[in-house]
Amino acid sequence: MTKQLCIICSQPGTMTVEHVYPQAIGGGFELGNVCKSCNNHLGEYVDNALTDHLLIKLKRFSLKIPGQKGTVPNPITSTSEDEQGYKSVFETNREGDVKGFRQLPRIRDLGDNKFEFSVDNKDSKLLLPMIKKHLLRKGITPPPDNVLLASTMTRESASTVSHNFKGDAIEFHRPVVKIAFELALAWLGEAYLADDTAMRIKDFLFDKRTVAEIDAAYRIEGQITLQAPTSPGLDYCWDEVWRNEEHLHIGMLHPDSTGLWAMIRIFNTVYGSVRLSPRAEWPGVFPRLIVLDSLTRKYSEFAGQSQIAVEMHRQATLKNNA
Repeated sequence: MTKQLCIICSQPGTMTVEHVYPQAIGGGFELGNVCKSCNNHLGEYVDNALTDHLLIKLKRFSLKIPGQKGTVPNPITSTSEDEQGYKSVFETNREGDVKGFRQLPRIRDLGDNKFEFSVDNKDSKLLLPMIKKHLLRKGITPPPDNVLLASTMTRESASTVSHNFKGDAIEFHRPVVKIAFELALAWLGEAYLADDTAMRIKDFLFDKRTVAEIDAAYRIEGQITLQAPTSPGLDYCWDEVWRNEEHLHIGMLHPDSTGLWAMIRIFNTVYGSVRLSPRAEWPGVFPRLIVLDSLTRKYSEFAGQSQIAVEMHRQATLKNNA
């Protein structure tokens, strides 16, 4: 690793690889001149709001995309409850295969020194030790094992399990803005940081307060949603071609009469538009498009309206002939 100036903070340091689209969602497009300090901040305070979002975890689970530790995330980590009040957890293995629900151990005090003990069938070996330990705590001498075993019974699992999900509605906006910002850095270079809007976006990304607290202060223009645009229009014209390819991440920088905009798609779940600058003219060929496959981590870039149009036509033809 080399010592040079970080493209984000302009300070010298040890450079690391920064994934524009987070590595945990299959991102393979990288910035190589980001210092370790900036990289760590973006991973801890920015990317996590996206990679750990319930809808993104569900998509990562369905597509079997592992995180940095090689484990496909379990999207349901809190407890569920069935019709009879028994609580359980949803279990998966490292590869994201479903193992099923496992009932949590339960002890009910029925009064008059009577107790009901229950465990999942997979944990049957835990039952006797649990009973004995609880009775001894109550000052009761446990009966012999054969007596305890004679009083056990098997219960059929309830057919319905209920679960309350909590989903973030705003914090995931910051990582979408980060992706737009880093695409601008990748394609425009350090010149972009001279822009006032770029500096405001950078400050927004490095403010450790919640988005709910600071959103109004930074006035980042655009719209970020958890649904596809109903009328894609010119801005999201590429989504008509790749709408059903849920494993693709897409990013586009394009100028219009109001400035330079980034259009971002994460899987086919999150869509965002971010105004990067009021300045429309920048060195290079625009609009510019990147299509990233989260399963292979490979990506393709296209520069200029004609090149993008050719690729979209090619993709549409392939789908029509399939």
